[in-house]
Amino acid sequence: SSRGPDRDSSAEEADEPDSDDSSEMDEGECERRRNECLDNLANLERQFTVLREQLYNERVKHVEYQLAEVRGGRSQEYLGPLRSLQENMRIRIEVAGVLKQMRIENIKHKYEAEEQAAHQHFKSEKWLTYESMREEFLEKIRKLEEERQTVDLWSTGAEWGKRRRKRQVTVTPPYVVYMLPDADIMEDWRLVRKLLEKSD
Repeated sequence: SSRGPDRDSSAEEADEPDSDDSSEMDEGECERRRNECLDNLANLERQFTVLREQLYNERVKHVEYQLAEVRGGRSQEYLGPLRSLQENMRIRIEVAGVLKQMRIENIKHKYEAEEQAAHQHFKSEKWLTYESMREEFLEKIRKLEEERQTVDLWSTGAEWGKRRRKRQVTVTPPYVVYMLPDADIMEDWRLVRKLLEKSD
């Protein structure tokens, strides 16, 4: 029983060097693990840089391929909108053609209406001119007839006075100034009628 405490103290002394070794091993393990982690991190960064460069190159190649497809007229992303644009252009051209035809028809109808109005105006003015000149010439003819009758009455009165053997009295017939002789007026009237008949 006297040896029991001695044994316990010796056991505690034996345990002390083991704890010191354990702490030293823990520090070494931590340092090793830290270095290992740093190496892994550096490796990951290198891999990320490589992958990022590869991704960039692949994207550039893809864009260049798409551009080549568009230039060659083979890209579906390009052909879809292109077909839509072509359809819109076709519809707009068709609508423009319909509007053009309608406007041409409208202009044609306006022209025909203006032409008809011009013909009607010409006929109306021609008829008014004809009637005006006809009335003017008829009035001249009427005046000539009246003057001729006046001259005939004067001649008849003079003959009757001679038969009664009266003293001859000088009677001055009416003095009329004519712009044109009767024959010229009648000739003008015939020419006007011929011209009006030709214009019909």
